[in-house]
Amino acid sequence: EMGVTISNKNGLPADENGDIVKANAFTDFFKNLFGSKESGDIKTDMMVQLKKHEGYKAYPYKDTEGKWTIGIGHLIGDGSTKGSYAQYSKSNPMTDADVQDLFNEDYEEHVNIAKGYPAFDKLNDSGRKALIDLTFNMGDLTRGWPNTLAMLNSGDFEGAAKAIEGSKYAKQVGNRAKTIAKQIRNAEIIKSDVEA
Repeated sequence: EMGVTISNKNGLPADENGDIVKANAFTDFFKNLFGSKESGDIKTDMMVQLKKHEGYKAYPYKDTEGKWTIGIGHLIGDGSTKGSYAQYSKSNPMTDADVQDLFNEDYEEHVNIAKGYPAFDKLNDSGRKALIDLTFNMGDLTRGWPNTLAMLNSGDFEGAAKAIEGSKYAKQVGNRAKTIAKQIRNAEIIKSDVEA
């Protein structure tokens, strides 16, 4: 099997001899480079998406609401202090493995919240990703988004997407809301409440 490397001469994908690789490998290279190709694994895809939306810092920082956060959007306690993460800084960052462990814990917590919505099991991966991202950012959606959840549950994806786009949330998070609205529009019901 031919390996793809970066050619020193021109920076394009090339084989071990420096020859430019065929077009589909070239396309795959750029899709992977710019993150536009999904892995097929929802957790991996969500990690990429959430790194983009939440950011990645291996030391405590204040998020857009002034709350102390670390890793991939991990809120430290109630956000008022650095807590047990005060030992980390730019010059002494948390290890990537520790950031990954924090993400795994947060991801499982938010997936479990999302799985609690009746719509979750019905939706394809696009709809599920939207729900996971929303819960990662806002927690339990039943408190502030019951109508949007009802629209997702009934298959009114356009209505749910418009609710996201027209919300105060969209004004606060910008492109994140656009990504989520697009995922909602690409959602499909794959399992009905009524089995034949």
